[in-house]
Amino acid sequence: MAHTASGVSSRRCIVLLALGLMATSARAEEPISLLYNPRAPYSYVDHGALTGTLVTPVSSAFKRAGIPFVWVETPFRRQLAIVRANTGRDCMAAAFRDAEREAYGRFSQPILQNEQMALVVPKSAEPKFRRYGSLSAALGDRTMRLLIKEGYSYGSAINALLAKRAAANVAAYDEAQSIVRMLHEGMADALLMTKQEATQTLLQKGLHPEDFAYLIFSDTPPGEWRYLLCSFKVPASTIESFNQQLRMHANTSGSTTHSSNR
Repeated sequence: MAHTASGVSSRRCIVLLALGLMATSARAEEPISLLYNPRAPYSYVDHGALTGTLVTPVSSAFKRAGIPFVWVETPFRRQLAIVRANTGRDCMAAAFRDAEREAYGRFSQPILQNEQMALVVPKSAEPKFRRYGSLSAALGDRTMRLLIKEGYSYGSAINALLAKRAAANVAAYDEAQSIVRMLHEGMADALLMTKQEATQTLLQKGLHPEDFAYLIFSDTPPGEWRYLLCSFKVPASTIESFNQQLRMHANTSGSTTHSSNR
């Protein structure tokens, strides 16, 4: 009987060990949730499939690395909250890098570079805005109502200018299509957005891009790079595997996709 009990006990240990290994494997295979919001040209649906200048290289790198992933449409501010909460294997798929975000997440290597930010204004207001002569002068005018997406980073240099005029900014909490509508309806005087994103967003909203001007001044800083920003639940080794695939398929200039191809 002792031999039988020992055999049963051994089999139970083997079964429990197998179940433990299966659970570990299941956890290891849990897909990365790639958080995005529809923003042409970065991420949008074309003929039923998600695509875009950011979606394509990110999906390709994860596939080549053999890392399971799923795209999850998520409002921008919610993306930040999810990554900060650090409760799952979550990554923002188009984040700018700054010191605050480095404190609560892991960044990948840069994926693509933005175009320069344009000051987007109604066409009728273009002469007035050109008289400023520089972006710093335009943003220095506290009477100018500038639409700012709450929680959004415009890059370190522009963020510093915006901080100096915080009381004069018009906070917007919606996504890009609602923000361009606010400008069209006269709820603000200007907004900051790349020309290509602005024109595509206006078209999606049924507005006419030619009714607006896209001003890039001589002191407008270069476009910022976009990264994955992942919660600490995503292992550093996983991000490095992703980075390796980006590096292996970088273009001949040694960088990944540039905004001019957006």
